Amino acid sequence: MLEVKQKRDWQAARVLLQRALALNPKNTAVLQAMGELEVDAGNAASARTLLEKVIRLDPAMPHAYASLARLEAGAGNYARARKVFGQGAEATNGNPPLLHAWAQMEMDLGRLAAAKQILEAALQVDPGHMPSYKSLGLAEWVTGNFSRARDIWRAACAQSPSGVPASASSGVRHNGNGKGASASINANPSQAAPSSPPPSPLSPSPHSPLFPALPSPLNSACVPVLCTWASAEARAFNVRGARALLAEAAALQPRHPQVLSLTASLEDRAGNPSAAGAAFSAAQQVPASVHTQLSGGDSHLNSSNSSSSSSNKSSGGASYKYGQSSYMHMAGAGAAGAAN
Repeated sequence: MLEVKQKRDWQAARVLLQRALALNPKNTAVLQAMGELEVDAGNAASARTLLEKVIRLDPAMPHAYASLARLEAGAGNYARARKVFGQGAEATNGNPPLLHAWAQMEMDLGRLAAAKQILEAALQVDPGHMPSYKSLGLAEWVTGNFSRARDIWRAACAQSPSGVPASASSGVRHNGNGKGASASINANPSQAAPSSPPPSPLSPSPHSPLFPALPSPLNSACVPVLCTWASAEARAFNVRGARALLAEAAALQPRHPQVLSLTASLEDRAGNPSAAGAAFSAAQQVPASVHTQLSGGDSHLNSSNSSSSSSNKSSGGASYKYGQSSYMHMAGAGAAGAAN
């Protein structure tokens, strides 16, 4: 089925899914897959009907809300997309990947204040949700809050695999069951902006030098956060800091494609062609299966685990990927003074 979709043979995929649906017309996983197929094929009306049916059958299925909201946003119906995200957040008790998808939409629209509020709510539900740390830190960075961004990324590195802070210094508050986390989110942030910054699950500090060293031991799940942080430092001409962060990431996952490609890019820009070539060669040798394994957990919600409304934590830090952010290139704009 996946191979058929990758080849963009929509009709063949439909036939396979319709056969599965004939066995169980109320199978939400199959209906969800059909809805996503129609989204990818550009059949908005059919996709909307299928995804709305999934939500009626299983109101606690976060992937369906994310797909439907993505459909609405793609059509420019941002108010409708926010409504769907808000309904999903309420029905799933603030599912972090769903909230992260919502925040990504707001960031792509330049609504950084709204995105920050949503991401902070996600971290209150699950302090170990790495995609939310990545995006929240980046939202602070692109608005010039470099110390705050570093605090956020450092707090991510302080998380243990269980999502419990490895040390009290991380400053993350866990609200327990996540109930009510979505209630504080403004479903229409364009209508009203908070008069003061929303409460944060992190404890900011006015000065956040990259050194001394990061918390130890580091959780391997924070490698994508380290990559985002390193990229921001590199764009701010902090080559020393970026290199140190990538070294930490490489120690955790030596064959991580993003770590290798960022290292190659950094060393190339720094005038070290031999080091750049070695990193690039290593990246080229990473099997496709490793790319798939590393990207899968961060690109979509786990549908098989999404039917339980009591499961707020994302599997492996999973996150529904709303879209490629259009603001990443801004990370280095005016940030030359951010380097230590």
